[in-house]
Amino acid sequence: MSSKLNRSKNLFWYFKVIIFGTVTMLVGIHLLAVFGIPLAFLLPVLWFFRPKSTPCFVCVTEKYLLPRKHDHCPSCNRVIKTVFNPPLKSLVINVILILLLANISLFGVLLEGDLIFHVNIPLPIIGFHGTAEFLVSQETVNETQPLVNFDLYINSPTTAINAVQTDLRFNNQVLEVQEIKVDQSFANIFPVRNYSNGTGTINLVAGIADPGFIGKGLVARIVFKRKGLGSTDIEFLASSRVLANDGKGTNLLSEPGNTKISIQ
Repeated sequence: MSSKLNRSKNLFWYFKVIIFGTVTMLVGIHLLAVFGIPLAFLLPVLWFFRPKSTPCFVCVTEKYLLPRKHDHCPSCNRVIKTVFNPPLKSLVINVILILLLANISLFGVLLEGDLIFHVNIPLPIIGFHGTAEFLVSQETVNETQPLVNFDLYINSPTTAINAVQTDLRFNNQVLEVQEIKVDQSFANIFPVRNYSNGTGTINLVAGIADPGFIGKGLVARIVFKRKGLGSTDIEFLASSRVLANDGKGTNLLSEPGNTKISIQ
């Protein structure tokens, strides 16, 4: 009975270690991606003015994260009595390691975001309040105009927003995308700006930092090239959404609807 109890305790301990280690690793990767490079540049400045307050992160790892019987720092080449005041050689090693880990973490975070949006996982949504809407420019194109400028706006007159996901479908027998321009956009973050003329789809995710955006603003200008004559619909897919800057991911989007471009 006691052996079974001990086995259960051990399994529970391993489970906690795995969960804690996974969460710590994920948090650490994201923190390094954001703060790693600034930290690498600030560390020599701190060491120059206050060396006794400057930590050696290799010492910290050896002493607290991966403790052994004989605490020895290979970077400082010393027995670890203090994790502060590293020699110059160790400082250089610390900076190189931080830069290396920061760049690896940044690459991992970017790959994570790219993977999420490429498999078309929608942004989180809690609640639904139809107080925001997409607006588009209406443009009639004739044979002398090979390009069509399709201006996509968002209008949120009462509530601050911080993210817009726009998924569109178009007739690739009539139109093809040349480029998506965002230089005049209200947003300053574009983790996704993809299109496929083969499938006739556009995926655009735009964001803006706190305190968000209120009012009418240009999301992007989509430049189409005319391939044929006739009328074609630009369809807003159901995965399109506008998120409030409320910390809850509240979807503010009214029914997106369609818009029509007439090519004569």
